Amino acid sequence: TALSLYSTMDTITLVIILPVSYFLVYQLVKLTLNNILASKNTMRTLPLPPGPKPWPIIGNVLELGPKPHRSFASLAKVHGPLMLLRLGSVTTVIVSSASVAKEMFL
Repeated sequence: TALSLYSTMDTITLVIILPVSYFLVYQLVKLTLNNILASKNTMRTLPLPPGPKPWPIIGNVLELGPKPHRSFASLAKVHGPLMLLRLGSVTTVIVSSASVAKEMFL
């Protein structure tokens, strides 16, 4: 009985656990490589405007405060009328000048 239990576990391992493990590792490696390549391609092709340095994960959310319109105005004095903010995982371009906004759409 001990031998049959051992061979049953070997069969389960070979048939189910190993292929699933290999598949999960493959998907993880594939996802990681895709993210790395996508971020490198994006960084090369898009010239991004200046902005404050973001915190990991939360980005620049803490810099907005209770009155975001005032925070945007003070950030624009430092970084210019066109700036980049990261709000969590969302990259956002802020335009705080009517003339720059008009120029963008011409």
